[in-house]
Amino acid sequence: MLQLACKYCIDGLAALCETTVKPYVDYDNVATIFHICAQCEASQLLAYCVYFARKFEPRLCREVTPETAPQLFGLAKELGLLDLKKAAEPLAGPIAVDDERHVGCGERKFGHQEDTFRPRPSLTTRKPPPPIVGRERMWSA
Repeated sequence: MLQLACKYCIDGLAALCETTVKPYVDYDNVATIFHICAQCEASQLLAYCVYFARKFEPRLCREVTPETAPQLFGLAKELGLLDLKKAAEPLAGPIAVDDERHVGCGERKFGHQEDTFRPRPSLTTRKPPPPIVGRERMWSA
């Protein structure tokens, strides 16, 4: 439902889906929900999945199965969860082999602040705004 709401730009329904799904995030489905939210740009539920995965990383490491390993590996790679990545890597299969080429879900890379950080420009290096031309004519009549 969340994917359809995002596809057809129904923001109210997308927000309702996010708040409805949030209590159901658990160890078995956090990676799946994370990837769906990243595709749909569901920011509230995505932030909760990030919080959940970081808080419960040790438990997620114990819950890795061959079925959940590929998605947990992708989640760990995007969030920079090294312990979870090491736990899921042996069971992840081809995704772990294509580690460098596999991005996961879109262009988002969470936990990699150096990719998006830009230093704030100095106040002394700013250029002055261009002069307003033609304003005098507008007021004189």
